[in-house]
Amino acid sequence: MTAKTATTPPADPNAAGFWIRHLVPATILLVVPFALYGTTWSFGFVLDDKVVLSENSFTKSGFAGIKDILTKDTFQGFFGAQTQLVQGGRYRPLSLVTFAIEHQLYGLHAGMHHLINVLLYALTGLLLFRVLSLLLPAGHESSWCFRIPFLASLLFVVHPVHSEVVANIKGRDELLALLLSMSALYAAWRWIGSRKRRWLVAGGALFFLALLAKENALTFLAVVPLAAYCFARCDLKRIVVAAGPLCVAAVLYLAVRYGVMGYLFDSGQNVTGLLNNPFLEATLPQKLATICYVLFRYLQLLFFPHPLTHDYYPYHIPLLDWSDPRSFGSLLFYVLLVRLAAFQLRHRTVLAFSVFYFLATLSIVSNLFFSVGTFMNERFAFMPSVGFVLLLAWVLIEQLPHWLKNRALARSVGIGIVSVFVLAFAGKTLARVPVWKDATSLNRAAIKVSPNSARANTFYAVVLYDDALAAANHTSKKQLLQDAKKHLDRSLRIYPTYLEALRVRARVMGQLYPINKDLDALLALFEQTLLVEPLPYIDQYMSSLNRQWPDVEKVTAFYHRAGLEILYRHHQRADLGVRYLRYGLQLNPDHIQLLLDLCRIHYEQEEYATALQYARRGLTIQPGHGELRNYRDLAAAAEAARPPANSP
Repeated sequence: MTAKTATTPPADPNAAGFWIRHLVPATILLVVPFALYGTTWSFGFVLDDKVVLSENSFTKSGFAGIKDILTKDTFQGFFGAQTQLVQGGRYRPLSLVTFAIEHQLYGLHAGMHHLINVLLYALTGLLLFRVLSLLLPAGHESSWCFRIPFLASLLFVVHPVHSEVVANIKGRDELLALLLSMSALYAAWRWIGSRKRRWLVAGGALFFLALLAKENALTFLAVVPLAAYCFARCDLKRIVVAAGPLCVAAVLYLAVRYGVMGYLFDSGQNVTGLLNNPFLEATLPQKLATICYVLFRYLQLLFFPHPLTHDYYPYHIPLLDWSDPRSFGSLLFYVLLVRLAAFQLRHRTVLAFSVFYFLATLSIVSNLFFSVGTFMNERFAFMPSVGFVLLLAWVLIEQLPHWLKNRALARSVGIGIVSVFVLAFAGKTLARVPVWKDATSLNRAAIKVSPNSARANTFYAVVLYDDALAAANHTSKKQLLQDAKKHLDRSLRIYPTYLEALRVRARVMGQLYPINKDLDALLALFEQTLLVEPLPYIDQYMSSLNRQWPDVEKVTAFYHRAGLEILYRHHQRADLGVRYLRYGLQLNPDHIQLLLDLCRIHYEQEEYATALQYARRGLTIQPGHGELRNYRDLAAAAEAARPPANSP
């Protein structure tokens, strides 16, 4: 069915009275988000909230930090100069500017930040209703509650896949990007109907702000002409003029972004961490097959949003190849969907617009064109979900009468199905929102859904570790630490060099040792950890207990392997190697192997006098030790050959 539009560009002579005429649906769309998300007022900061707000030096500077926010990478206020720890670059200053203003006004009040997110979400639902009412003007044959604009907007505001964007303060960038992008579409549409230049200026300005919120707003460069083509039936010239200010805004944004970042979207630096580059271990066919599967998962979550998780990191989503029917089936489905939409595009239908809107807005986060640092995220479905709810409402309200050949029956069936979706979505949202209260509730929920994610296992282990530290009961503490270790072991099986998991596991084992006295397990884990990263915690832990070890020989052997083989040879850290070897001498001052290790390191570092001291010390214990005698002679000769310190 084609969209109900006139053959001339639409005007809206009653625009000023729209909200008065639609006071009831507008009130519903305003109230429902607060009913669903009002409890977030009592929530705290979770996940990346600390990156953009609670621990970001720029936003915490209030008004004084706005200059830095506008002129530096979005993450620099948290990471400092190490912004390349995550894949790609981020220039999304608008949400951080709002955080800085809010911080200036009322400080780190998480509830106020949450409340503003809910308000922005409600405004987005209202604007969607307004825009769809322009794109799909209805006659007088049905009341507002049976029309596509209201039902699509209601489905939008209750959809549970949006819970991450609304309940997580960091989701402000997504909220602003969609709200301002749709505002730009609204302005372009008003220009098409009125030819008033102020709407062109407003459209360009609003779109520039949308881009400053998040770069996925760029996809509206395709959405606005698509809407004009499908619903306004404009000629090409008018479409180009309507989209012109958006193109100017995009060029300006890209120029500003390049000036700040030094590149557009890819810095060219290779990010080797699996959790920031999920396709690191994948071949190209595997990458493409997995992306196809993920694209289908987005549709599945929009239609049936269960189960939900904030963690889609490796390997919650498995790496697939083209022999897997899920990948090939997803590709086939999308090919057929695009063919259908392309055919419908000639008839300018809602189906064509909805599908191509969905594909356009999803493309930028699909990993097809550049890596977004994860396989998928529910927040990535926020902007594309508009296409889904529009298509669903259109099918149930407009298409059912044609299929059932009975308009009264079709209306009853359609409204019944919409009601089921609305109630089910609202119920799922109400169940999902409390998960975002704090890190503990969020990670407890995630591990149930994402047991194959290295990140989820590690973050849940942190929850267990914190609970163990607070436990008063000895038995409970031991059980919590053992459970934490189990999840950390699972995380490291998925991602053996995951530094955060190694750090937490070292602390867990440090707390377990006084309980289980398993020295072999402790030392083996410390060696495995040191091979990846010489963590300061291990240094501090070994030093603090150095004179309390029950088995001197085992610990001395550990110091030999850690000091010489791991820290000195593997990491090329002579200073740390020497430190660990000296810990060993504190335990066993006459240990020949440790004296030889220290002699060797100091000699190779051209510290001949120190090497000579260790060689002579060892020879007093074992006068016939060949290697020590050799190092003694070499060090003595090298030291004698040194020019005097005050020589010219």
